[in-house]
Order: sequence, then C-alpha cells, then structure tokens
Amino acid sequence: MANCMFGYPIHSDHADAAFSGGSWETALPLTNLADRRLSRVARSTDAQEASTTFDVDLGVARYISFVAIPKHNLSLAATVRIYGDDAADFATPLYDSTALSAFGDIYPVAMPTWIDPTDRDQQLTAEDWSAGYPVPYVCVLTTPTSARYWRIAISDTANADGYVELARLCVCSAYQPTITLAKGGGFGWETSSDRTESDGGAAIHIDRSRRRVFRFALPMIDTDEAWVHGFEIQRALGTANQLFFVFDPADTVHMHRRSLLCTLRELSPLEMPFSMWAGQGFALIEEL
Repeated sequence: MANCMFGYPIHSDHADAAFSGGSWETALPLTNLADRRLSRVARSTDAQEASTTFDVDLGVARYISFVAIPKHNLSLAATVRIYGDDAADFATPLYDSTALSAFGDIYPVAMPTWIDPTDRDQQLTAEDWSAGYPVPYVCVLTTPTSARYWRIAISDTANADGYVELARLCVCSAYQPTITLAKGGGFGWETSSDRTESDGGAAIHIDRSRRRVFRFALPMIDTDEAWVHGFEIQRALGTANQLFFVFDPADTVHMHRRSLLCTLRELSPLEMPFSMWAGQGFALIEEL
C-alpha cells in the first residue's frame, strides 16, 4: 500500500486554464468541467474519438500527480489516455499513460461476488453498469510531471448513448504524506434518507443518495511537513473548497471505492506532543 494523496490544487479549475478540442454541445460545453457541481456536465455531440478528445491549457507548467473524472457515462469498453506536454501539439509528450480501461478491475482475484459465487471475473458487470454503479476515472501518474498542456483522449465510439458525458475534471497536484495513516480511521457511508411511520405503523421511506465519509489521522509528521502541508491544506480549502482524495495510489481493485471528490467536513488543529513531530486529523465528506 502506498501513502494517500490529497489532490489539490485542482489546476484545471484555475481562471487561467483553457479548454479546447473535440465537439461539444453548445448548452453543455467543456467549461462545465471546471464547475464544482456534478450536475453541470460537458456532453460531446457524438461518440467519435475526434469529438471526445480534448485539451486543457493550464496557463503555466504545473506538477501534476493525477487526473480524475469523478462522474461520467463511459461504457465498459471505453479507454482513456492522458498526455502531458509543454507544447500544445503534443508531438513529443512528456507524459503518456497509454490507453487504459476507464474501469479496470474492481474485484480482487478469486473473490466471488454475492450475485454469483462461481464468478471470478474482476470486471464490473454490464448489469451493475446499467444500474449506475459509480466508478470514477482516476489516473495516477507514474511520476509527477511538470507540463502546461494536458490531453484527455477518450475512445468510446460504441457508447450506447451516442455521446460522452463528463462531470468535473480534476487535473491535480498532490500532497502525499511521508508516513502512512494511523490505525483506527473509519471509511463508510452516510445518508440523509428519511424514515417515518404511518398511523398504522407502516414504514415510509424517502431514499436519498449515499455519500462516503472518511475520518483519519496522520500521526508523528515532521513539524515542517505538518505546517507546510497539513496546516496549509486546511487554510486553503476550509470546509467549502474541493479536493480529490486517493486512499492508495497503488491500488488495483479498490481505487473507485476509496477515491473521492470531497471537502473537509471540519477543520482540525495540529497536535504537537513533541517538539519535532506533529499530528493532524482529517474528516472528509464526499461531494455528489
């Protein structure tokens, strides 16, 4: 397991960032990818690769650690390829992820599902995909790369919708702590669904979406690291600004379960039990 990553700043949100390329509906343009609301989507005019490939000019070169798309309509056959370069033509890219599945594996090897105990396929099923099973796209770069221009090349020509729809783009720098998470954290689901009872005792449910929450601590961090990163993250983000959190950048089957667009639920003080070390607590809540 690799140490977690706090994806911020989201450089593709910056006022100097410019989107271009592809073919997108006038009412649902690429610029919607910089809107924090996942209901504001960008939709291509068709599913041809020329229409679904686009570029982001960050204005200046930035060290990027990963690229994420929290929500999309990509099909099970879709691939995504990420390029980074200092030249807008990407003739000799500084980074090339190669074309990778938009979904990848979601089950460990030999871990049967409850649907079919004999099933050993690690892939998302068509049935779950049709039901809207959420799988964000996350590409962690093998090495953080400094580049001004980034290309997201999507190949999904057989998409049954006839178009590609994307909600939010996170082209991020990242803070990766030098130590692992403390034992005792909690990662789970939270819901605001309502349950009431009729006069006759029957339960009436209003079902609302579930969101993930994660509470954890980074213990015994070098004080310089704690002040420069943990302390400054809370100053910069508060409880309103978004980050993209990756629990384990080396994950091969649970990346979609433990990576999320989120905000800090609360701000926590640095704890300083020793002069050379500090501790920092974090509470994250998913953005839907």
